[in-house]
Amino acid sequence: MIPPHETSVIRAQGLTRTYTTGSGVVAGLASVDLHVAPAELVALKGDSGSGKSTLLSLLAGLDAPTAGRLTVAGYDLEGASPARR
Repeated sequence: MIPPHETSVIRAQGLTRTYTTGSGVVAGLASVDLHVAPAELVALKGDSGSGKSTLLSLLAGLDAPTAGRLTVAGYDLEGASPARR
């Protein structure tokens, strides 16, 4: 559960990203919650294929989540274009 801080720099709730392939739907990221406070350092570590790059693409605005909510510096990025992010 994410702490209810108003000072979150980054807050992700239930971030999910799926991709449609020739063999069906593949989950690139499934229901990720993340809270980053000001001046907090965060590292991502995981096996190949665990969703690290997908999460970073969502946080950077290069891709849009299939589901979930992403807030950066208090701004809700739902439906925002990469230019606005």
